[in-house]
Amino acid sequence: MKIHKREFELREAFAYSVFTNSKDKCLGSVYIDPSQSHNYDCEVYLWVRGDSIRLDETLYQTVLTWLQQDWPFAKVAFSGRCISWKIGKMS
Repeated sequence: MKIHKREFELREAFAYSVFTNSKDKCLGSVYIDPSQSHNYDCEVYLWVRGDSIRLDETLYQTVLTWLQQDWPFAKVAFSGRCISWKIGKMS
């Protein structure tokens, strides 16, 4: 947790928890990290709990829209979706 806090404060990387509307259950997380590939501005990792897997596509679309509208990134890589889990390698 301290590592994520430090990265956030230094604006190097960002980590967010995803909760239900009532904030009583963590559904997953979103991580925005610098890309290790020159082909992308950042790499995004996201996951949802197994019992909330039906929300995976909704979370992906929501984060994609959020990054396009509110972040300065032109090229975003979603690991496990547009690039392989092996960082910096095209799938």
